Amino acid sequence: MRSRKQLALFITLIQSILFLAHFFIYETWTFSPGGPAVSSGPGTKLLLSILSVSFVGASLLAFRYTNTAVRVLYRISAVWLGLLSFLFLGAVGSWIVYGIGHVARFHLSFHKIAEILFGAATIAGISGLVNASWTRITRATVRLRNLPAAWHGRKAALISDLHLGHVRNGNFLRRMVAKILSEKPDAIFIAGDLYDGTAIDARGAAEPLRQLAAPQGVYFIAGNHEQFGDDSNYLNAVSGAGVRVLSNEKVEVDGLQIAGVPYRNATRRNHLADALHAIGLDRNRAVGEGRPLSLRRWAGADGDTGCTGDAQLPGQLRCARGSAHL
Repeated sequence: MRSRKQLALFITLIQSILFLAHFFIYETWTFSPGGPAVSSGPGTKLLLSILSVSFVGASLLAFRYTNTAVRVLYRISAVWLGLLSFLFLGAVGSWIVYGIGHVARFHLSFHKIAEILFGAATIAGISGLVNASWTRITRATVRLRNLPAAWHGRKAALISDLHLGHVRNGNFLRRMVAKILSEKPDAIFIAGDLYDGTAIDARGAAEPLRQLAAPQGVYFIAGNHEQFGDDSNYLNAVSGAGVRVLSNEKVEVDGLQIAGVPYRNATRRNHLADALHAIGLDRNRAVGEGRPLSLRRWAGADGDTGCTGDAQLPGQLRCARGSAHL
């Protein structure tokens, strides 16, 4: 019962924020200092009202259903939410520019400012969509003081945050698998959020993982999107595709310890360090996967390296060795 109340409170909070964001954008667009508001017509109000509830409504449906109608609605609402964030910044920028101009006694047209910044926001949003569909490979060299000789010169592939669900699906994963295999890595790490957390045929979506192969193994840890609820469905699908799931455990490959700590065990201060201590990790010959903030605390001494996804930064992926971030 408590969890339901918390969920209802969370949904109410998110929906309220979205309502206010849409209202702020509308008021900014129609504002006219010293004169009547810019006419927008009833259609604009109706459209913004529908869009303001589209993402929460589509998300609630997406957690239960997987049909075509829900997928289309979810994709449209997700695209709009991304564009909304840029339009909100454009609206804030409009008031800032107009305020500065007013203080400096420049006679600026507020609506012209809004038109320019809203146009720039729309272009930025479209660019973001293009960027999201353009996958790139980032290469980095990781140096470990105590790296076993067998690992010198080897290549590891790290991938994260594919978010398979109503937007991305098995076809997207299939393309990523082909891209990874073209690099001929010696080991492959999937650092969480393979799934989006919405309703999905987990086994069917994970099927392309069967093609992944590396001499020193393929490894996976659960991210927060796998652990919105019971993660067993996702973990069974991944392991069923031949990928080694690491859940508070380690494996040793040619003298190198590979450890994996899922999201739930690395969300608070010292949780990751405690989990790694519990599994008997030797920091001098280990590479780990975990949560970004906890990872920085763990990778604080020479000789160990940690890698994570879901970094909430450009590129998403992050590795840490001591105080150096790659």
